[in-house]
Order: sequence, then structure tokens, then C-alpha cells
Amino acid sequence: PYAVLKVGYGAGTGNVSVTVDNQSWDNIGWGDGTLPPYITIRNESDGSHVVIYDGPMWPQGNGDPTGKRLEATWYRTDGVAVTVMGINEATEKGATTASAVPLTANQAEHIAMSPVWNPAAAAAGYQGWLNYQQAVAGNGKGDAEKAKAEAANGAATPTGTAKH
Repeated sequence: PYAVLKVGYGAGTGNVSVTVDNQSWDNIGWGDGTLPPYITIRNESDGSHVVIYDGPMWPQGNGDPTGKRLEATWYRTDGVAVTVMGINEATEKGATTASAVPLTANQAEHIAMSPVWNPAAAAAGYQGWLNYQQAVAGNGKGDAEKAKAEAANGAATPTGTAKH
């Protein structure tokens, strides 16, 4: 689930986006531990983590050199990551880059860590999608496909079901 809001300035356009994703902190790697000066990581007392990116839109130098990105990602303890990103570049071709990013780091972090995302993360549809993604990542097949393959091969019936 995600949403994007276009932000217009007197001169230029940017946008703000919010993404709710399945991304456990344990899956995040930061290499040798040396971070660029525009990345800050904070460990929260509840075991969650907040990563703030406040730097160039294109760190490798490609793209618009005036492009800036501000991103706050909250890696929750339930394996859900909420990312709020503000950029001063328009996503449309031909639009003018704004002189400012639409959010401050504090605003982006506050939005990302809001309890308003709890219902979205707990929604049955979202959790079903996460379960499917995890199953596919783990064995290349969803749970239903895996059960059918196991049954065809004479494998034991999963607990709570019966062969007919």
C-alpha cells in the first residue's frame, strides 16, 4: 500500500509519498557500518528503528544535481516498515525541480511513526499479501501450491486438514 501527494510551489513541483511495506530490520544491511553523512539511524526503546535519509535524490550523481530527498523509515517490531518520503523533484517529465523538500525530517518521522498506520498493517488483506510474498520468497510457491505438491507426492497432510 502506498500513496503519493503532488506538492506545488511558486517555482517547481515535488511530492510526498507514504509506503507501508514488509521489511524487517533484520533484513537491512548497512555494509561495513560507515554511513554517509546524510543517513542517521536511531534505535528506539521498544526495539524498533528509525532511519532518516536527508540528502541528494541521486547519491551517485546521476539525474538532477539539485534533486533532494528526505525520507524517514520506521522499522517496526512487527516486521512492517513505514516510509515517508519527500522529494523536490516532480515525477512528471518536464516539470521544474522545486527549491525545497516538502517536509522536514521531524515531520516525516512523526508521520511515519504515527499509530494511524496500525490498521493498514493489521488488515487481513495486507497480511494475506505478506504471507503470500513470504511463501513465494521461501520456496518459490504459495502455500496452496506447496500443499498441492506435497499431497501429490504423498507427503503428510498438514495439521488441521484432512485428505478426501
